[in-house]
Amino acid sequence: VLVVIDYRAIRASGDTFRHQDWSAAWIGLFEQELGPVAVTTPSELSEDKLEQSRVVVLTASVSDRVPDAMRERLRQYALDGGVLVMERPEGELREAFAANGEAGHQRGRRITFARGLEAPYRKQLLKMPLQTDYIGSTSPREEAQTLMAIDGAPAIYALSVGRGTVVTLDFDLGEQLVSIQQGRPSNDFSVSAGDSETKASSPPPTTGDLVMHADLMGASVPYADLLERFIVYGVIGRYAPLPGIWPFPGDAAGVVIPLHGDTTLGDDAGWMLEYEASHDATSTLLSSSDAGLTPAGAAVFNRRGGETGLLWKRSGTPARLTEPIGLWGLTPVGRPLTLQDQLERLVDTLPGDTITTTKMAGQWWSRQWDGPFRRLAAAGVRYDTSYEPTRAGFAYGTGLPFQALDRSGLPLSVRELPVVMPGRSAKTFSLDDQLEISREGHHQALTYTLRPSHFGAHPNVELFEQWVDSFEALRRAEHVVTNVRRFGRFRRARRQLELSARLLEEVDLPEADRESAASGDPSGDASDDSNDDARSDADSEGIVLRITVEAPRNDLSVVVPATVRDHSFVEARRPPRRQARRAGAQKIETVREHIVGFPLRRIPVDTGSTLIDVYYR
Repeated sequence: VLVVIDYRAIRASGDTFRHQDWSAAWIGLFEQELGPVAVTTPSELSEDKLEQSRVVVLTASVSDRVPDAMRERLRQYALDGGVLVMERPEGELREAFAANGEAGHQRGRRITFARGLEAPYRKQLLKMPLQTDYIGSTSPREEAQTLMAIDGAPAIYALSVGRGTVVTLDFDLGEQLVSIQQGRPSNDFSVSAGDSETKASSPPPTTGDLVMHADLMGASVPYADLLERFIVYGVIGRYAPLPGIWPFPGDAAGVVIPLHGDTTLGDDAGWMLEYEASHDATSTLLSSSDAGLTPAGAAVFNRRGGETGLLWKRSGTPARLTEPIGLWGLTPVGRPLTLQDQLERLVDTLPGDTITTTKMAGQWWSRQWDGPFRRLAAAGVRYDTSYEPTRAGFAYGTGLPFQALDRSGLPLSVRELPVVMPGRSAKTFSLDDQLEISREGHHQALTYTLRPSHFGAHPNVELFEQWVDSFEALRRAEHVVTNVRRFGRFRRARRQLELSARLLEEVDLPEADRESAASGDPSGDASDDSNDDARSDADSEGIVLRITVEAPRNDLSVVVPATVRDHSFVEARRPPRRQARRAGAQKIETVREHIVGFPLRRIPVDTGSTLIDVYYR
């Protein structure tokens, strides 16, 4: 996948949230759902890059200002079999491939149609709250197939062009994704506490004040991820077989990330990790710089596999941290400790020399929508976990890390990992509902907060037993318990992995599969996906998705669609390195998976370079 984006156009776009260009959200979309993605600018788009790409995405930042020479190259790219995706095109691109757009910009109320999305995911998507514009047309594009509609109007549609396809998204995808995941400020990018106006006398807002819509509080559906996955697998994947990287290490169906915040226990705060470590689990301890953590205590925590992050007591909030200063015996006054001050003081106690994870104490936020993210990025923090709702659920539309954008629409180097299960006033603890949602198809990173001091300050044997019992539920749900740093390293390797694929037509199926098809043998991969009766013709030809992957670690897996056009998965093989023929090719054991109802096959890969042939009949 190649994403074409114009950063200069983004910087020059509107000065309000609604009119800002959020094209950079496309990068996060593909990184979350597929892993690696290529990005280029209009001036760097070349014939070589087009030839190497199965899918080219023209984001809104470029789709209304495509030069004539590029437009002709893109037209030929589609004619030759490529898939061209356009977001809200204008001018000649609209005339050539899209509906007329004569009804102008409309404010979307709800999604009314989604093609090919199975139950219950279709019903879930139709319930997603909307905060986006779409372009209305007085008539649909002739011969185009509507894939999604907003308020009854085509919002995503596809047009066959030569041997390829042009897909048009006629709504502001970036605004919708950013509004759900990063939160919806006022149009001037300010954030207010509750319903109050932004005043110096009003309390600072919390991360809960960023939630886009009241219906998202307590939501059992990660709406942003559902929309992304529909676009990747249900829209683009309909016309281009997209291999990707499974979003979790090994064969895990998801991960669970415990966050333990501490301001008082110091070295004693690591007691929960002792029990977690006995179950091959680990967690992130978020300690404030004044909690009393010593180098000896931090070293013990580190040896057990735990991660120590900063519980940031931000100035300007009730949780602020100050140090006394004064001269000549005068009454000391408090000097606020900055983020950098608190990071440096905590780092002095740690075995390592960096802190990569933070959480804002009390979930207090800034009146500037992107202010904390800009400060975290400047301090070198990679992950923040401050987004925490008042009720369990996917209030921010995802349980996966998303890349924060600043108010000018540009990506920052920090990623937010929202909390799914808050623990500020925990009286009960159960991951059962979230684990079922994740395992059955939404596949999430479920982050929960539970303070080590909670059991001492408020003894609750029932709560403690529920926490202990949760590890058995995690095992049954095939979720791995890890910390933010480890999961972040995995996600970074997943993004940086090198992956390429090409589709080979009219290829002979492997000999063993032709024999089983001819004999009607129902055993093996050749017959266990679907439509057994239709395979009795023993057709010996199929198509091959040839994948080359360069993996930096051994817990990564490639996922491929179970069907390509009208062809069904047969098997995957690792061709011999120095032979042109399939003699000696090694068959690879694959695993059935599905994401929001879209069937996939997961193929484990080894560290280093791997060539995989995936056969379809």
